[in-house]
Amino acid sequence: MQTKMIRIRLSYNQGYKWFHENDIYVKGYILTPDNQVLRDETLVHYFASVETPEEFKTKLQQANGLFSVVVQRGERLFAAVDNVRAFPLFYYQRDGFFAVTDSPDELTADDVPLSIDEDHAVILGCAGFVTGNKTLLKNVFQLVAGEYLYFEDNTLKKDFHTQFLTNDFFSLSREELKTELKKVIDKMGKNLVKILDNRPVVIPLSGGFDSRLLAYLLRKNNYDNVLCYTFGAAGNSELHNARATAERLGYEWIFVEYNEFYNEKMNQNPVFKEYTHFSGCYSSQLAEQDFFALQRLFSLNKIAESSVFIPGHSGAIAGSWVKKEMTNPDFSYVDYVLETIFSQVLLRKKERRIIQSEIDFLDDSEQREAYPPYLIYENWRFQEAASKFLHNCAKIWDFFGYEYLLPLWDSALFDFFVKVPLSHKYDKNLYKETVSELFAEYDIFFHDEEMYPSEKLLRKVFFRSMLKKKFPILKKFINIWKTDRTGAEFYMKSFVEELKKEGCYRKMLHVNGILSAWYLLEARKRINSYLCKSKSLFTICKN
Repeated sequence: MQTKMIRIRLSYNQGYKWFHENDIYVKGYILTPDNQVLRDETLVHYFASVETPEEFKTKLQQANGLFSVVVQRGERLFAAVDNVRAFPLFYYQRDGFFAVTDSPDELTADDVPLSIDEDHAVILGCAGFVTGNKTLLKNVFQLVAGEYLYFEDNTLKKDFHTQFLTNDFFSLSREELKTELKKVIDKMGKNLVKILDNRPVVIPLSGGFDSRLLAYLLRKNNYDNVLCYTFGAAGNSELHNARATAERLGYEWIFVEYNEFYNEKMNQNPVFKEYTHFSGCYSSQLAEQDFFALQRLFSLNKIAESSVFIPGHSGAIAGSWVKKEMTNPDFSYVDYVLETIFSQVLLRKKERRIIQSEIDFLDDSEQREAYPPYLIYENWRFQEAASKFLHNCAKIWDFFGYEYLLPLWDSALFDFFVKVPLSHKYDKNLYKETVSELFAEYDIFFHDEEMYPSEKLLRKVFFRSMLKKKFPILKKFINIWKTDRTGAEFYMKSFVEELKKEGCYRKMLHVNGILSAWYLLEARKRINSYLCKSKSLFTICKN
């Protein structure tokens, strides 16, 4: 059947904005192999010659940056997101009709019926995001990080232009690897400064390795216009490192104490609700933590209109999600993922069945013949938890009209770490050792336990893990506020109260479980508003 209509609906233009010319739509920027920064008109020209899927894929593989692109050629259509899914794209298909959008709500303009898929709601409620190409909505799909699509003659084809997979590993010594990594980090810093183009920089400085590395790189490259901020509860354990880093690098630092926001009812704030839908897009839970900090910085007039935010999202690429135990050929990635990702609530039997059908391939023997199993797991986690959860946190700055960069996902670093053997990567051991040597130049490496956890802590974590495996019922007694460094226990009360009032609250194993449940509640309310004239209304909460 011939396609009767292709619809392109792109509406989000807060920080990064869509640019459209000659049926090519681009958002974001790329750094080309010859070190040219392309955006808007020049980025359109970069994709102007695309006529085939093969040409499109080649262009995408050579693009280093944050971007999404849609190219229409008559009744043919190409669309892609970058390797972090910075600007999500969604699609819908029915006989003779195909739509691409950055906001599923826009589909209602074409009379697309929107309804919640309850199995997908289970996945988001347990993990904070919907896996694969699925969304919370029936028949509405999304492009996964590093993926592109081609639509022609009512036929949809998808493929990946970028994945974290290889069989070509470094055979270098430890010292040689560190030398190469220092070169990559230096290149990453130079790329960062080129893309910034002298604009003011704002760094959410946690005090950890990743955000500290970004501050170090800016100072190393003589970048002066930098503001650092840290937020949380008074007595936050990371305050010393953050303050000392900013002082030793010569950058202004502001601490936003969250104690004074403890009585705020975020769930009733209309701006926060608008941000919730902007960030979630029926596929990911929101990230709330920077909201109060930004409000305070705005009130102090500390953020220039042209400022660029640079968070430490995320050093996971350096190995924070792979463990030494993964050297064991009998290691179960399915069990590990259930324990570490789908862990916001105590899973019910039906929920476990739904989730396992999504992740069983991680322990599949045929999959392991193609690539090392830990890389298959890392690639999946980067496409899922990294892009839909960690990187999605950056939507807060985009929402308020600011651009952001994710330097730790620069292609140079991406291409380096995919080739690093597991022995040098688990627990970020190569990365930490290399970066700590760089930090010595400015005296911003603070103590040895930053490198590796103490034996006491390791024993404690191991003991707790074994107890939870042997006695799962103990999870019912977990105190999710014990490690709270922001004071979320207080400002999240209003979320919990609303969930209980609607009959949607259950025992949570993580604070993110509260946010996921509340976002599901908000998503259902919005869908109900579209169906308010129909008899097909469904209940607000599905248990």
